[in-house]
Amino acid sequence: MKIILATNQHEMSVAIREKLNCKYTHVVVVDGDNVIEARPEAGVVKTPLKVFKRLYPTYEYREMPGDVNKSRALVGKPYDYKGLLGMGFKVYSIQDPKAYFCCEVVGIAADNVDDSMSHTLLPDDFIELSTAVCV
Repeated sequence: MKIILATNQHEMSVAIREKLNCKYTHVVVVDGDNVIEARPEAGVVKTPLKVFKRLYPTYEYREMPGDVNKSRALVGKPYDYKGLLGMGFKVYSIQDPKAYFCCEVVGIAADNVDDSMSHTLLPDDFIELSTAVCV
């Protein structure tokens, strides 16, 4: 399964990078000409790849074992604001098991991530869980 690690200069991305000392602030699953992602204003959605690249001009393609169908099944689910808050304070018990932020969408689809741990991952964690891909 192909994923993309990304960041931009949006104030939320800058805050995440500073608070968590990370390179990337977002991770998505590639699904053909779309990506499956969790967006605060929309929940889990499919976004055209071209639109995603405009929103996130700094990105890196990666490959990891997984099933894109598991991410597709989450489209339409709400955004996990509690999980994002928990991640920011490293209190991983703070999360909504029926809602998803970006790392959960990718982690649930990944074969090498325990579903129950996906809410503890940061986008940068997927660097170690995946391999670089030239596109």
